[in-house]
Amino acid sequence: MRRTEFFQQPQTLIVSPHTPSRADLEFGDQGVPPEIARLDLLFEAVPLAFATFDPDLKLVSANTRYRELTGLDAASSARRAIYDAFPNALADLTDQIDSALDGVPVVAARVPFQTRVGRRLIEVTFTPLAERPRRGATTRSGGLLFAGIDVTEREDLREDLARSVAQLESIFDVIPDSVRVVDTEGRTVRSNAQALHDHPTGQPSTLRELWQLDRPRTIDGTSLFMHEHPTARALRGERVRGETLAVKRGPDGRQVIIEVNSNPLYDEHGKIRGAVTVERDVTVKTQLARQLEEEARRTAELYDRVSTEAERLEKMVEERTAEVLALQEARARERRLAAVGQLAAGVMHDVNNALNPIMAAAYLLQASANNPDKVRDYADRIAKAAETGAATAARVGRFIRQEPLQGESEELVDLSQVCDEVVAMTRPLWAERAKGGVVKFERDLGSGVMVRGIAGELREALLNLVQNALDAMAGGGTLAIRTYSTGGEVSVEVRDTGIGMSAEVRERAFEPFFTTKGKAGTGLGLAEVYGIVKRHRGHAEIESMPG
Repeated sequence: MRRTEFFQQPQTLIVSPHTPSRADLEFGDQGVPPEIARLDLLFEAVPLAFATFDPDLKLVSANTRYRELTGLDAASSARRAIYDAFPNALADLTDQIDSALDGVPVVAARVPFQTRVGRRLIEVTFTPLAERPRRGATTRSGGLLFAGIDVTEREDLREDLARSVAQLESIFDVIPDSVRVVDTEGRTVRSNAQALHDHPTGQPSTLRELWQLDRPRTIDGTSLFMHEHPTARALRGERVRGETLAVKRGPDGRQVIIEVNSNPLYDEHGKIRGAVTVERDVTVKTQLARQLEEEARRTAELYDRVSTEAERLEKMVEERTAEVLALQEARARERRLAAVGQLAAGVMHDVNNALNPIMAAAYLLQASANNPDKVRDYADRIAKAAETGAATAARVGRFIRQEPLQGESEELVDLSQVCDEVVAMTRPLWAERAKGGVVKFERDLGSGVMVRGIAGELREALLNLVQNALDAMAGGGTLAIRTYSTGGEVSVEVRDTGIGMSAEVRERAFEPFFTTKGKAGTGLGLAEVYGIVKRHRGHAEIESMPG
């Protein structure tokens, strides 16, 4: 696209009639007068391309910058017609030449030229030359003077500047904050688009008008005087940062909260030439901050109340826990005393059972002292009764002590074999113990289930478990025995399909002399099982529920 700009520069050059013809001076054989030589030197010294044309519009002289501009040397440019003197011009110069010949005021035009160094923009002028008339004669045309100056860099700088200004203006207007620039007199020099929306009913042209429309106040409600306004302070050289104010904005004059930053503007000499103020609407941010503070306050109060309540509840829990522990301790103490009483009653019962035959046999022995056969019979009865009492005492002692077995009394026992022996011993009594019902047996005995212990005690423990299972299945059921080993431990499970146990009964099942069978039970069966298992460094568990 070709761009041409015109500048009016009215002028007329007068050439003395006594001045020799330039053709004669430039191309003739006679010497050059001093004034012409000085003119040539002047043409070479100025940073312009110069060329002169005679009245016939033939080139008579040109400086070096003209030849660099057009690419013509001295020989090829001599006497060249003016219309052909600019072969590399990228625009037609005919109109400018004709206008100069018609005496139209000189107009400068910017014309692109294609030179050796590339495309250049040249500002060209054609000025008519007039010969100085003799006294009483009229002035006549003496040709044209061409002058051209390279304005490429200047034009590039001007375009860059215009582009930068346009970009800055776009950035200035796209900023979401209100931006105002004022001069030293407080007059508004520039406002961005957002600032224009602050007061749509009337745009303030000065800082005072803005102050009157805004009616600024601090957050605590204190009104600001004119000289206290952040922009006024910036005009005095103060830098204002993050000042929060309440102002009136919008068509309805509603109050908004703004955050103001203002800076003085300095020239190159450090003198204040104005100020720029940026205002950000922080109404929503301020409201949210207040709500957050209120929520934080409420949360703190709630936390204090909850903490107080938690402390109260914790104290109550501690008190109730202490009461429960005390009740449990009292109940445990009562159970221990009851157990001791039951143990004593059981021991007394068993001892009486043992002593009665002894006393009776001793009486009879005294009465039949002369009869050897009866003496021997009564002595045997006394011995058996004593053995029974001793066995009872041993059983109670073993339960009370629950001492682990000593290594020298242990032997390797096959639990599966012990289970088979117990089943063989009790099978004839199954129907009687189950009160005539049919008892099915499920055998799941593993091989190599070995444990170190006393076979007789393990057999007695299994015998108690089987008898309890049979007693629980009145009317028949299924008895299952399983042995297995896992993770270095051996286990025996005795399961039945009897009536089961309640949680309370299951909790007391291992207590001595506790029984649910009435007079038919001693309450020592499961207690003995528990003692035997403990002496064999094991543990006993009951899994049961009613039904």
